Amino acid sequence: MSHTRARVGFVPTKDYGGGKVKLGQAIAVSGAAASPNMGYHTSTLVSFFLTMFNVRLGWWFSNPSSGARNKERLPSFGFAYLLAELFGLADEKRDYLNVSDGGHFENLGIYELIRRRVRVIIASDGECDPDLQFGSLGNLIRICDTDFGAKIDIDVSSIRKQPDGKSLTHCSVGRIYYSNGSRGWLIYLKSSIVGDEDVSVAQYRETHPTFPHESTADQFFTEDQFESYRRLGRHVVRHAFRGTQLAEYLPNVAERLSETWAPAGFSSTAFLKHTETLNQMWEKFRNSSGALGNLLTELSHNPGRPTTPPPATVPPTPAELCACLELTQLMENVFIDLRLDAFWNHPDNRGWAMLFSGWARSPKFRAAWQDIHRTYGIRFEYFCEERLGLQRERPVARV
Repeated sequence: MSHTRARVGFVPTKDYGGGKVKLGQAIAVSGAAASPNMGYHTSTLVSFFLTMFNVRLGWWFSNPSSGARNKERLPSFGFAYLLAELFGLADEKRDYLNVSDGGHFENLGIYELIRRRVRVIIASDGECDPDLQFGSLGNLIRICDTDFGAKIDIDVSSIRKQPDGKSLTHCSVGRIYYSNGSRGWLIYLKSSIVGDEDVSVAQYRETHPTFPHESTADQFFTEDQFESYRRLGRHVVRHAFRGTQLAEYLPNVAERLSETWAPAGFSSTAFLKHTETLNQMWEKFRNSSGALGNLLTELSHNPGRPTTPPPATVPPTPAELCACLELTQLMENVFIDLRLDAFWNHPDNRGWAMLFSGWARSPKFRAAWQDIHRTYGIRFEYFCEERLGLQRERPVARV
């Protein structure tokens, strides 16, 4: 019922329902998957049959905005409320509210936190989602954008099911852009299997292939089933927050986790291939008998420091020009394979970004660029101009 708070008000838990609402009852009601009144899923015909057959897993609680706010949790005369259930007419204007599964509106329980513009939100998604389609997360993103103008930017590709049926990670961290200009973090934990779970969880999955997305129609968990879900949940949290401390400032934790769990936009094979090529090029520089010594000094001088490079006083030698051709070709290969236009700021690409920025400030490399840049792809040229400050030749205007 969290999304109705703006309409019905709020009462401290210890006072609500005469102080007789217990944790177990609240948990049971929160899992009321079938109910005659299910938010915007309510259907008059379905409400009628569910009530007639007493498939009523919700509960009537006193309305905080009415005089019944501190009364007993059930109305003394319930026939009118039974009729409201029967015909799907329950609303927030009565003395008692029909409370059912929050998932009938928003299944992750984040909506009200977005309304309050919370800076860091930790969400645990344990819905039955065997194909990892993230239905609840998608619904949350849509309704928060529609209702509050809050944009949630999160990449869950590393959690999606891989060809072997497993995920790469249990966690993803996204940014929240609130309508007032403030920002927040969403730390999203998903019930998933990576392959690093303990033996008991792995054994249970071997005998129950749909775990951890077994049908919610099963309302009677066995002991080993319950324990497997509990152990998986504990593992997911420990996996996601490893290396953090309880006393740390939570926004700082979220920022660090966003870098740790940022999904790669490229394959590790491509990354390693280009790293090996770079090592071979450095070996060639070392064995050049000093012919490339001046160029190597320029390339390795103050990498990553945003200074304006001086112009080249001496043009590059033929050997230096050939070396710059090889370096530029490596840059283009990395640009294409690792998608640097889209993932320039990705944590895994930080080393390449600093390396290429250092090369682009070498006077000899910049001089060589003016001679060779037309032999490379136009997208790569635009990228080098935007990110590295390597100017491309402008077309001459024709009269």
